[in-house]
Amino acid sequence: MSDWIHTFLVSPWPWYVSGPLVELIMILLLWLGGYFGVSSSLRMMCSIGGAGRFSSFFAYGLVRDKLPH
Repeated sequence: MSDWIHTFLVSPWPWYVSGPLVELIMILLLWLGGYFGVSSSLRMMCSIGGAGRFSSFFAYGLVRDKLPH
C-alpha cells in the first residue's frame, strides 16, 4: 500500500465521517441478522456460565438460535 493511503487509514477521522460509517455498519448487521454489542456478548457468557438454570432468558442453544460463535 502506498504511504499516503496507510496514513489516511490509520489517522483519526472526524466524527462526521466515522459516525455515519459506524451507523452504516450497524444497519447492515441488523439487516443481515448479525448480533453485536455488549448485551449479546454478556448474554452468551452468562449462558455458558450456567445462568440458564436461574433465568429462562439465558436458557438457549447457540446452534439452535443461530447466534454467532
